Amino acid sequence: LNIALFSPVLKRLGWDKREGELHADALLRSLAISRLGRSGDKKVATDAKKIFALIKAGKAVNPDIRGAVYATVATNGGNKEYRDFLALYKKETLHEEKNRIGSALGDFTDDKILCDVVHFAMSEHVRIQDTVSILSSVGSNIKGRNIWLKFIKQNWKTLVTRYGDGGMALSRVVKAISGSAQERHYKAFKEFFATHDAPGAKRSIDQVLERLESNIAWLKRDKKEILKFLEKIIYPK
Repeated sequence: LNIALFSPVLKRLGWDKREGELHADALLRSLAISRLGRSGDKKVATDAKKIFALIKAGKAVNPDIRGAVYATVATNGGNKEYRDFLALYKKETLHEEKNRIGSALGDFTDDKILCDVVHFAMSEHVRIQDTVSILSSVGSNIKGRNIWLKFIKQNWKTLVTRYGDGGMALSRVVKAISGSAQERHYKAFKEFFATHDAPGAKRSIDQVLERLESNIAWLKRDKKEILKFLEKIIYPK
């Protein structure tokens, strides 16, 4: 569906920034690249890999698409690309760029890599204030939710020590799994936080539980109709 929707958009906009283009077009280009790349569009994945090679070589690349390029390369990458990401992250000095790279770490699909990512997020290579965004990127990834949940439960005391000061960091941590529609995630999340304090994040936990319940109910109610709708779009008669 994403490929059908966004291929014409990227074809119209192209990969390169155009003189005098609208800011909305710059944002749409990045969105189209990331959606296509994450959906397995082979040409977009190949083109993103070429641009990633330019970034590794220190060449100038439009900053508007760098995040989308990182996301695409990570989604379609393996151990080699992961090592490249870690090397880039460790040597990068610009905080904004570091955040782009860090957020893309959660887009890998291999379990072993994602397990390493959550541990890397807590390492000395990552500033304490940046750990949350990397952990959240794993929790937001449908492939990483089980890993995220297990890691959060095992390291909750450390997370509370770090972020349980009433700020928003702990709330951001727990919200990462809000996109799930799986009963097991809802049950595990609810059971864990029934016996574990979350200073400053109780409201966020309630919101997550409400969102998970809603997602599960919506999927149960509309799954058949959604599948029919998607089949008509993807496999038109």
